[in-house]
Amino acid sequence: MKILQLLLLLVISLFAKYPLNEGLYINELDDVVIEIRNSVDKSYFTFIRSEYPKPDNKIEVLNKDEKVYLIFNYNDDEKNVNFTKTAVVENIDSFFMKDEVNQNDVKYSRITSLEAFEVLLKDVKSIEKYNNFPINSLQSQFRMNIKNIKIYSNIAHYFYEINEYQQAMEILVDILEYFTNRTKDHYKLAKSMEKLLDKKDIYYINETSIDKHYLSYIAQMLYDKRDSEIPKELMYRYSKYIDILIELNNLQKEKYQVLDITQGDLNKDGLDDISLVIETVEPNKIEIGNYYFDSSNINERVWLVFLNSNDKYELVAKNSSLIYSNESTNCDDSFDNIEIKKGSLFLYTHYWCSSGGWGQGNKRYQFIYRNNKLILAGTEEFHDSRADGTGEMISTNYLTKKQIIQQTIHHGDPEGKPKIVTLEFKTPIEFNDAKE
Repeated sequence: MKILQLLLLLVISLFAKYPLNEGLYINELDDVVIEIRNSVDKSYFTFIRSEYPKPDNKIEVLNKDEKVYLIFNYNDDEKNVNFTKTAVVENIDSFFMKDEVNQNDVKYSRITSLEAFEVLLKDVKSIEKYNNFPINSLQSQFRMNIKNIKIYSNIAHYFYEINEYQQAMEILVDILEYFTNRTKDHYKLAKSMEKLLDKKDIYYINETSIDKHYLSYIAQMLYDKRDSEIPKELMYRYSKYIDILIELNNLQKEKYQVLDITQGDLNKDGLDDISLVIETVEPNKIEIGNYYFDSSNINERVWLVFLNSNDKYELVAKNSSLIYSNESTNCDDSFDNIEIKKGSLFLYTHYWCSSGGWGQGNKRYQFIYRNNKLILAGTEEFHDSRADGTGEMISTNYLTKKQIIQQTIHHGDPEGKPKIVTLEFKTPIEFNDAKE
């Protein structure tokens, strides 16, 4: 009997110290979603509310009248939002908090599995409930992997169906970061982005970001011989790309996605030419580490240029060296974008690593079409040290064979006189042969 009492006291004491499980807690009435986390040393709890996505706020735990109370203290002086709420713990997976409008106790229950949330979202009756749903919090509790990727895709679809395009987009972006061969998710993401572009909600969404996912969808459907299933409006909308994508399927022999695309007149004949970057989508070449930042992707990337001749596009240049795979587990993906502007083709890259060095920088490549060849005209590079701010700017003109090197301090301020170097090479560097 004494042993039983001792065990009971131990359970009560543990419950008092850790009255809740970590996770997402949802109520049945309003739009509040609360994520609860333990502190690093497990000595207290913190929380994030969906309508106030601010850094963690501390929860006080109070034992009184044989009940366990949670006191939520939220302070955000910038938004002038400050409140204290008290909840009564029912068990480690639920608590009751008083609703200030109806003055009744509202039950918050923890989402115990991703499957449970899928069912909950599928049957949702109140759209407003998920206006501010924290996708990052969902993924911190249920990390995306090969086993649950289909469930996440379904969840994105249900968010789209209730007009929550932001949440749908966030999930689909993460899916296609590591599961690039999920053809229909490219289509879903493009549709979600279109909705957000129409609402002008997201500043970084543009027509190009939408086009590359629709084109990835079309390319992969063509590869799978499912062109009859592609919506007719898409086939019409991207009709000038269809022959290019078919040619690439024959050329690559592997399924791929479109990373970026640009149009413009390269050879000054008054017609828009096309350049695009593609990446193969072999799943076994993508490795997901314990955290997203230590994952890697060694799928091949290819940069291609097609010249327009009476609305027929001819492949005139191909490079597999300049835009390399995102292999490093501790560095940013170096590829930013490509652009055709004022008769030149540009590539923009950058580098930044979380470990292994303090260097950071960016580089721009410029190509021009001359004498029926695409050649490297110049590069502009800046790099410095995050530690002391010293670095250099390097401007290279491959047409005049001159290079200007300017030392910098304070992350970009010139120091001293620039150094001019004469380059030694005999023939122009063609697009196909250009390397980092």
